[in-house]
Amino acid sequence: MQFSENLQLLRKKNNMTQEQLAEHLQVSRQAVSKWEAAQSYPEMEKLLEICNLFSCDLDLLVRGDVEKDMVEDTTQYDRFYNRYSFAVAGGVALIILGLSAFLWIEEGSETLAYLCFLPCLTVSLFLFVLFGIRKEYFEKQHPQVVDFYTDAQKQQFGQWFAIAIASAVTLLILGVLLMKFLELYVSEDRASAGFLLLVAAACWVFIYFGLQKEKYNVVGYNRRHQPDVSTAAQKEENICAVIMLAATAVFLAIGILSGSWSPAWVVFPIGGIACGIVSIVLKGRQ
Repeated sequence: MQFSENLQLLRKKNNMTQEQLAEHLQVSRQAVSKWEAAQSYPEMEKLLEICNLFSCDLDLLVRGDVEKDMVEDTTQYDRFYNRYSFAVAGGVALIILGLSAFLWIEEGSETLAYLCFLPCLTVSLFLFVLFGIRKEYFEKQHPQVVDFYTDAQKQQFGQWFAIAIASAVTLLILGVLLMKFLELYVSEDRASAGFLLLVAAACWVFIYFGLQKEKYNVVGYNRRHQPDVSTAAQKEENICAVIMLAATAVFLAIGILSGSWSPAWVVFPIGGIACGIVSIVLKGRQ
């Protein structure tokens, strides 16, 4: 394929117009149009900017076949986001499992309960920090990724996503029923522990498949990392991180100081609602 064909294919694959590409490269739309019509050729500086924008090799852009290369995940994007999804979902589920163990064991030995909960919390925080840093580094290294997923792969995932979400909702309903059943035979705290056991499983499914759904939206990934959008997205991410850390701190403070672990978990949905409001406000200003 010629450079003109490669450029046009990359631009369309990343859902960009000629005007948007021209703006990124600081050239006129007519210049981009002439490049795609093979009527002129960009300077080396612009070629390198195009490579950086679309995360492709210079030799591939000028002399290669971009369409053929698109079927390959050259950045290991899929592998990284699979690990990231699993780690984040696992970290959240581990905290809830640790709390479930704490509530179940606390009646027998409060010390043993803390020895079960604190390692879970520590491992979860380790996973959040580790994969948060890795995600930031990966996205800086690969601000633009070629959409290599086929329509068949996306459709198949859509089917699994529907099944997963329905299963997670069912787990939450079963968790409520289990809690009501256990309240007849054990203490309220142990009944809550049984409920949280199924909540942990449901949360893992919600978070893992939610992140996987985001993974398949490569066009959205590329759009978020465009210069005019990435700053706002980073601001939103930072604010939400602070909100959820504050919610965790409040949860731990209430639980440790008063022992009211069961009602304290309400801070997490409140934090989630706050993050949603922040997202709506920031997007409304763009």
